[in-house]
Amino acid sequence: MKQKLVKFSFLILLIIAFGACTPQKKLIYFQSDTPKDSVYSYIYPKDKSEFVEPYRLTSNDELYINVVTDDERNQKMFGAVSSINYGANETSIYMNSYKIDDKGYITFPAVGPVYLKGMTIEEARQTLEEKAREYDLNAIVICKLVNFRVDILGEVNRPGRYNFYQDKVSIFTAIATAGDLTYHAKRTAVKIVRKENNKDIIYTLNVNNADILQNPNYFLKSGDIIFVEPNKATKNFSNFNIPMSTIASSLSIISTAITVILLVLQLKDK
Repeated sequence: MKQKLVKFSFLILLIIAFGACTPQKKLIYFQSDTPKDSVYSYIYPKDKSEFVEPYRLTSNDELYINVVTDDERNQKMFGAVSSINYGANETSIYMNSYKIDDKGYITFPAVGPVYLKGMTIEEARQTLEEKAREYDLNAIVICKLVNFRVDILGEVNRPGRYNFYQDKVSIFTAIATAGDLTYHAKRTAVKIVRKENNKDIIYTLNVNNADILQNPNYFLKSGDIIFVEPNKATKNFSNFNIPMSTIASSLSIISTAITVILLVLQLKDK
């Protein structure tokens, strides 16, 4: 009887150990076949600084625009808002931004409609600056994208909706903002749900592989949904419809109870 209890206890402990373990290789980012002490690099396509095209403005994008000029009259004419400080909240940023309409225009003070759809942020800034300088030779325009939003769900430590005040957000920037992937995340199949041309498309990225740097979806787009599914071990446990933490706790209690029984039996034998 005692021998069977020992074997059963050992089996329970093995189940707990292996059920909670994920091989280390599945947790490491940027894996490659090159030696660890070598430099891993890519050569970008001709006349490009990255593998991904720069972000281009589209309808419903929101831009923070500020015209800086030393002429107080022109400053008022352009309706320039005060610069957004680091403590500004999202409501303040929204109220001080310009939205691109369905036709691709914003209504720029003192100038009127300006077409910006399809432009990069820098191209939009230059276009607005040219318009402003028709009224003031010294006008300088500051232009920032303020509605870059990404939803991050699944096996991350802090799932939720995140706003980024920039036009370039990589998959790793999003993961880091969400507190990194959990221990049970499936890193070889991180999904990005994206709306393109009135279609919902799902892209799958392997963040363990260094070749992700060449992937055209390495940089996200505003409105993307990132979903990180659990790995195989976690899925197997979920088939019981019981949270993994509950299973582990129950097994731990059973193991402790068996240990106590064995101790009692040993005391009786003495």
